[in-house]
Amino acid sequence: MRLKALLWSSCISAAMVVSAIPAVAAAAHECPAGKVTAASYTHDFKSEASTIFQEVQSDAQDAILFGDAHQQALWLAPYRTNLDNLYTEAKSLTRSAGNAVELSSVSKEYRNLRHNLEPKGSS
Repeated sequence: MRLKALLWSSCISAAMVVSAIPAVAAAAHECPAGKVTAASYTHDFKSEASTIFQEVQSDAQDAILFGDAHQQALWLAPYRTNLDNLYTEAKSLTRSAGNAVELSSVSKEYRNLRHNLEPKGSS
């Protein structure tokens, strides 16, 4: 029973990671810093995150339904190989997402320092 629970949790986790790949991949690319615009302050990050999590939930449900329909195939060698590959890619994706978050934090700190060190009246 524990093995089945582990398998299901792995499938759900993998589905969540795979569905988030496009969003994280877009965030991980560097882009040149430009002037701050009004749109920079009005972007609806909460709505975007909500949309991503709704997609993750849908993909996780699809993974559960697929697993229920194909229980015997879950033990075949090709499936296990694909699962191992997915795990490896998920680890890489997690590392990339962490790097993107760290870069964002450092960029924000840099902008704050730059703003604080600017001579008054030189905007």
